Amino acid sequence: MRSSKLMAVVGLAALGGLLMRSGARAKSSPKVDAEFKKMDRNHDGRISAGHVAGSKAMFDRMDSDRDGFVSDGELAAGHARLMPKSGH
Repeated sequence: MRSSKLMAVVGLAALGGLLMRSGARAKSSPKVDAEFKKMDRNHDGRISAGHVAGSKAMFDRMDSDRDGFVSDGELAAGHARLMPKSGH
């Protein structure tokens, strides 16, 4: 299930990047606005292609068996590998 969610995020990021390039920004929910703000790293009201490329690169790093999908196990392993460990 999580792999489909990750693919949806990557797909939405790509679509968002295309829409933002055209300057079209429809009204949306607070949750979508919050996600958009996370992806708009330079706060210019647009999502850059660089962000989409970064999302694809992260997906590719997590897809350890290169089957085009990220399983729960790959997601957990990728998260452990990519996220800094806390000293707690």
